[in-house]
Parts: sequence; structure tokens; C-alpha cells
Amino acid sequence: MFRRNFKVFVAVAVCFLVAGSLLPLQQASAGIISVGESVPMSQLLADDDVIVVGDKEFDQFLYVPTGGAPAAEDVMVTGVQQDGGYGLVFTSGGFAAGGFHQTSLDAGLGFRVTVTDPTQVIIGAELFGTAGAIGSGDARISEAFSNVPGSSLLIRQFRFDGDLITSKNSDVALFNEGVTELFVLKDISIEVPDLGSPLYDLGNLAELTTFRQLFFQETVPEPTALSLAGIALLGVVCSKRQRR
Repeated sequence: MFRRNFKVFVAVAVCFLVAGSLLPLQQASAGIISVGESVPMSQLLADDDVIVVGDKEFDQFLYVPTGGAPAAEDVMVTGVQQDGGYGLVFTSGGFAAGGFHQTSLDAGLGFRVTVTDPTQVIIGAELFGTAGAIGSGDARISEAFSNVPGSSLLIRQFRFDGDLITSKNSDVALFNEGVTELFVLKDISIEVPDLGSPLYDLGNLAELTTFRQLFFQETVPEPTALSLAGIALLGVVCSKRQRR
């Protein structure tokens, strides 16, 4: 990679965790955005809107662009349900570096996903994106979950002087335990060699136009079923004791 800066991502993570602990579960003024409806990130930030997809609610959005990354109003967010998962699609033509544009940009993006169905838990997540690079360029998203330690996702395309070094447009993480609430933190990094680099060329390009996040779930045993199983087990134990 030509240049790397984690300061934005760390700051976003800290702010996101603090905000998540201080905000109520749902703002009284929040609007409900239905599946398939596209809204700009700026609306989600300003109005505390909630995107509802199936039994999943997406809220507490956070977006911090730096170095020429697209503004919040230029990033569209859409709730989707596909491939057995519930999630979001982010679209913007501004995640690009190279040519006559800036040589690097970075953005931190976060949100919370909550399961409203008490019989379901989130057991995994998938990240998919259209990362691309020409000449010398690096486009990538690294992702972590603040309340699921050890789980992370990465998509990336990295070219060095025309040679393809890394190409990974999808990644999947499976959790050891199901969760009913998940805090997602993304670091979006797009860059090409700058003017002082021997690899600098106007033909260099790195971009990421669309990325999708899906969450997968499974059913947890109902309390009544667990109670019946416990009663049955107790009956077997008592029966054995009486025989003795």
C-alpha cells in the first residue's frame, strides 16, 4: 500500500461506541425507511432515521469523510433482502482516486443493526463490493464489529505498476455466538501514488462504486420448548429415583 492512515478509523470507532451508549434505542423523531427505498446518508445522519429490512433495524449511522471522500449527501443507502440475508447497499461515484482527482481519500462509516424478532439471532455477515484498480492503485474496505471480538471482513483490489497483487470482492464472517445487536465499523480507503512517487501516472485509478452488507440469522430455541425439555428431563430423573 502506498500510504496508510488509521487515525480516522480509530476516531470513528471511539465516537461510535460513545454515541451508541448514550443514545436511546430509538429517537422519537426518527423516520422509518422501508426496504428498497434509497436515501442519502445525510438524511440518516440528520434525522436519525431507521431503515427496516425484515426483522432488522439499521440506525445510529455515522460517517466521517476525509481527503476528498464523497460528502454524506452523495452516498446513497438502500435496504435490501437477498440471498437469505438482510442488509444495506451503499452507492456513490465519489469513492475514486487517480487521473485528475485526488490521489487518496479515506472515510469511516458505522451503524447499528438490531434484531426485532425475539426468536432470531445474527450469526454472520457478508461484505461485497465492486473494488477496482488500474495501473497502480489500491481500493479497500476493512470492517470490524465492536461487540464481536476477533471477527472482521476485508474486500480489496490492489495493483502495483499494472500487476494485480490482491483481488477480493467478497468476504464472510461467521460468529461463534449469535447476537441480537451488532455495531459495524468500516474503514474505506482509496489511493494511488502521489506526485512525488516514481509510480505516479494520470492513468492510475482506484475506485469503489458500490458495496453491500448482508447479515444472516438463525432461530433460537423458544423458551416454552426449553421449559418442556427441562420438565421431561426432571420427570426421568424422578422416575429413576422412585425405582431405586
